[in-house]
Amino acid sequence: MSVELPLGELHVINAAVLWKCLLAVQLCTHSSPCALPRVLIMANKSWFLDAPIRRLGDRIVGTGSPVYITAEIGINHNGDLATAVALIDQAAEAGCDAIKFQKRTPEICTPRDQWEIERDTPWGRMSYIDYRHRVEFDIAAYAAIDEHAKRRGIAWFASPWDVESVDFLEAFDVPRTK
Repeated sequence: MSVELPLGELHVINAAVLWKCLLAVQLCTHSSPCALPRVLIMANKSWFLDAPIRRLGDRIVGTGSPVYITAEIGINHNGDLATAVALIDQAAEAGCDAIKFQKRTPEICTPRDQWEIERDTPWGRMSYIDYRHRVEFDIAAYAAIDEHAKRRGIAWFASPWDVESVDFLEAFDVPRTK
């Protein structure tokens, strides 16, 4: 597969095509010849080769630095701290550099007209606003997450959905917000 694009133009490449190219390169070895795919972007330079250098906590990321791998936990913990801790442990054991949660203030991020809509949840039927509260961690839970992540040597951060959540996260020394 070859994707050749005119010079000097910015192009958006289908992520699936780029992923297939990168995967094929990873699978090919010198001992097993194969036609390696090419992705030619802006004079044979991929955009990520000229990425700016940034610092995430104590790590430098960007051109010439190792890949920074973040495990997305989001709200897959379902508001259960033990599940969050287990997911942190799995990410640390897998060699991830960081884990990412989502943080939101339910009253701000849940449209008012949806608050009382009944939903099926892992805990039975409940209003959507009650569900949103059930899956959110408070300051004590995030303090426990912060402590456990530090013990495991893995950074953590979150995607704040509102200004109050940004303020909430500033209580912790997270390397980044998304």
